[in-house]
Amino acid sequence: FSSRRRHTRCLSDWSSDVCSSDLLLDFGCGIGRLAKELIDRVGCRVVGVDISAPMRKHALRYVGSDRFSVMSGEEFNRRARNKARNFTGAYSIVVLQHVLEPRNELQRIAALCKARAPFFVYNCVNRCLPTNKGWTDDGQDIGELTAQIFEFEREFTVPRDVLLYPEKGPMPGELESHWFRLYRNKAAG
Repeated sequence: FSSRRRHTRCLSDWSSDVCSSDLLLDFGCGIGRLAKELIDRVGCRVVGVDISAPMRKHALRYVGSDRFSVMSGEEFNRRARNKARNFTGAYSIVVLQHVLEPRNELQRIAALCKARAPFFVYNCVNRCLPTNKGWTDDGQDIGELTAQIFEFEREFTVPRDVLLYPEKGPMPGELESHWFRLYRNKAAG
């Protein structure tokens, strides 16, 4: 299966509202699969943030568009402190369950987005923090934290295309272990 196809399907309902004048924040951009799809589809601009310098470098090559740029975690933090509200929307796909301080990251995303900007999140129900003893769940509820900072708008059905093995159907617990939501930024400009 195509990983790009699987993950870009996550944005299909929400991305119908994206237009070429939008500037989107891709939190945890990785190699830029979703950014590339959005830019190719609608011509919007996307800024990817990722803690990994090699991933940011690879993303610039993979996306290959002057409508895409990247920033480091340090730049992301600096811009959030300055409350530079220039993003018209944001998304984070299977990333927030891995960050050490999700509340802080969510507040930074809110600080960078315009009031009422959409924030699209596809995430695991449980936390998956990398530790020197394997993956762990610290009990923080990403959905609850997100709803404290952003206004919940709607939940989507997890599309079959994003399943690990879409041609075979969901594995036991696979649909129940993920959620797929659209929020709006509460933060005032």
